[in-house]
Amino acid sequence: MPDCIALTDRRFILYQASLLGRVDFLDYIWRDLYDAVLQDDIIGSTFAIQTIDGDLLALDYLPRSQARAVYRFAQEMEQRALEERRERELEELRAEAGGVTVQNNIGGAGSGPVPTPAANGNLEKLRELKSMLDAGLITVSEFETKKAQILARM
Repeated sequence: MPDCIALTDRRFILYQASLLGRVDFLDYIWRDLYDAVLQDDIIGSTFAIQTIDGDLLALDYLPRSQARAVYRFAQEMEQRALEERRERELEELRAEAGGVTVQNNIGGAGSGPVPTPAANGNLEKLRELKSMLDAGLITVSEFETKKAQILARM
């Protein structure tokens, strides 16, 4: 029996025949996809998938037209998976940065009127937003939106 692959919008499944009529199903979600590669040979094409865990799964002797269709679909899903991993990373970084409080002595002895605690809190929030923007944790549009909200409250 030949090996085959099934692609859905949520996962990719490889069907591989083994000894004595046994069959192995390798089931992965698209988020596990690291890279998809297509190589055209004389007889057919080889389609290979590398997972983020380092597993390399390959199918040989696929008809070229089918291999190219599978490759195009895998490339689309690879881009989605990459974007999903990037968004998840940013969310984790935002969550880590959310609990950080920065102490800053704005008013010292003889420096004039001491700002109210509400004003201090707003200034700290603005500084924290700026540091998140500089670190690439939020976009410029997110920064401007939050800044406008904080300034409206002042």
